[in-house]
Amino acid sequence: MIERYDTLILGASFFGCGMASACKGRVLVLEEAILPGSDFVLSLNPGRDYDASQLRTDAAKELYLRMREVNAVSLDGRVSLAGISEVMAEWCLKRELPILFGIGVVQRDEHRVMAVTAEGVREFEAERIVDARPKAEQGKWLNAMIGAPAELPDGFKGPFVIRHSLIDGECFLSFQVPVDSSWSNVRAMFHRAWDLRPVSLKSSTIMLTATRFDYRQFANPLLALDAGGMEAAR
Repeated sequence: MIERYDTLILGASFFGCGMASACKGRVLVLEEAILPGSDFVLSLNPGRDYDASQLRTDAAKELYLRMREVNAVSLDGRVSLAGISEVMAEWCLKRELPILFGIGVVQRDEHRVMAVTAEGVREFEAERIVDARPKAEQGKWLNAMIGAPAELPDGFKGPFVIRHSLIDGECFLSFQVPVDSSWSNVRAMFHRAWDLRPVSLKSSTIMLTATRFDYRQFANPLLALDAGGMEAAR
């Protein structure tokens, strides 16, 4: 049996959720991960240039205010990704966004998608299908969370870039990789580079490595959600 919708969105990215919240008609979002906003949260990308004056939609402005309210984002742009993830989930639930999680898209054409779910194969049909999954248009990075001295300044450290989070002694670490490189090759490259890391990082330890690549189509999750809302309004 084919399930029919007006708009089918592939990926509950911040862009995809912004679009879903503003779309008219019957909408469905298909997401491979188990949470919304995985394009920033699971790639361990803290975003940058958080400026509410750049936001055009009420939905994005509301999300920013809530992130500030729970201290998920500071005025100087430092973030807690766990806080952002929680606020994003709350934002989606408030709007009752129709998202199916744990969905693997195996085939698609202009108006139809076949996907693997926990219940088996399902087919979806829509007048419009939008691929809101992140793409490597700006490059590709593998990120990690590290424990580092509070006095270590942000910036380049050999092949890495670090940036402190909202939690003392915790930093986001970024490592740019070739766009055409595979996950296994990138992991090996990352760990080789870490073994040869600069002296300034010798006392630091890796706490967590991202489970997906960071593609940086948008400077921060708010701008991504804002762009999705604007796209839906066209």
